[in-house]
Amino acid sequence: MIYALVIAIDDYPIAHHRLNGCVNDAQSLVAYLEGNYPCEELDIKTVFDKDATKANVIAAFTHFQSATSDDTCLLYYSGHGSQVVAPQEFRHTDPDGKLETVVCWDSRIDDGRDLMDKELSYLIWEATHQNNPHFLALFDCCHSCSISREVLGTSSSA
Repeated sequence: MIYALVIAIDDYPIAHHRLNGCVNDAQSLVAYLEGNYPCEELDIKTVFDKDATKANVIAAFTHFQSATSDDTCLLYYSGHGSQVVAPQEFRHTDPDGKLETVVCWDSRIDDGRDLMDKELSYLIWEATHQNNPHFLALFDCCHSCSISREVLGTSSSA
């Protein structure tokens, strides 16, 4: 089974933050999955635009709870990415002194906050540590190169 959580944001609430193509790319990924895998092997959850608040994105990780070691979890995010200065507690793990973030729909309004790479690492760990499914995270955003690097994984040897 493939459990896919597909998140994309074009229509940010601040006009000059809006993007073009993120939702379209996400919908293309969903269409690809649906066109190449039987529906009984897919469980896809989409969270687009104004539904992609930080709280909703965090809550959406429960989508992976049913995954077992025979399953694959796919996390896809397309939208803005950013960086913030790392708190002193994380400076030893982030030599550049910055944390990478994903910018949720509400991150830049009314006391909103980005979803930090450390939070994402925890959400991925929480979703996978008991049943150990395969996990693939794809981030189509700025500053994404190390956004999930700290997640500990296991490998199997042949």
